[in-house]
Amino acid sequence: MSQSRLYRIKLIYERTGFKGIINQILLKLKINFRLSDDIFKKKYFFSKFVSKEYDHKIQSGHFKGVYLKNSLNIEILSNKFENLYETEVINKIIELQSKFKKNYFVNLGVSDGFYVNGLLAKNIFPRSICFDMDRKSISACEKNLVYNKISADKYTLINKKIDDSGFQYFDNNKIDLKDCLFLIDIEGDEIDFLSLKNIQKLKNSILIVEMHEFLKSKDFSILKDNLENFFQVKKIGIENRNLEFKDIHKKLLRSEIEKNIYISELRPSLMEWYVCLPK
Repeated sequence: MSQSRLYRIKLIYERTGFKGIINQILLKLKINFRLSDDIFKKKYFFSKFVSKEYDHKIQSGHFKGVYLKNSLNIEILSNKFENLYETEVINKIIELQSKFKKNYFVNLGVSDGFYVNGLLAKNIFPRSICFDMDRKSISACEKNLVYNKISADKYTLINKKIDDSGFQYFDNNKIDLKDCLFLIDIEGDEIDFLSLKNIQKLKNSILIVEMHEFLKSKDFSILKDNLENFFQVKKIGIENRNLEFKDIHKKLLRSEIEKNIYISELRPSLMEWYVCLPK
């Protein structure tokens, strides 16, 4: 085992103990289960509490009034309801759509459908196509779309990992990739999906790619070079979060530490998104 890997394991242990090491192994094995720590438990409690208090409805921001009745990641619902979840990405999507007016929002890695529900419910995009290899994610997304009374002819949900056969869907339905804005959040698999061949197919689309560079087992340098060869690339990241204090927060949060847990997205690392515009 290399010295650098031993050093990373040592850091994980010092920060999170044996639970952290076990969770890191589960992450590497792509097993959707984690041992809970005290911060996670507190965050989970906060999100469950406000879900009930807010009736599962987003309280502010561009997606205000949209319901998220079904979620696979309950612990981050407090962020979604408070307009504190990937706000920079939402703002960038809306900014680009107001300028380029694409017909299709394509979401790779749809989860509970936070984006597709918000963007369709607010008529920011006419239609959406969503891919996810996890059946539970597709089911949760579809239930939210139905609950938000979004017409079924406005979206297509595809329970598979997008690959060459996934591109066939666009060909079969005569959808020009140039008319699509892609949001790509596939937990590190962006390095495989965005091969040089696929980047060439997508070179006239707008891409927003969440880069999981904390996965040290993968080399992102070739992907970054290829994106920069075909696109104008701008990086965006999570900025400071401010919580507008209401009575519910005074009742729920007892310290500055608890407030910071409440607004945290519980990410394993500082994340960046590559916003890619055709050259």
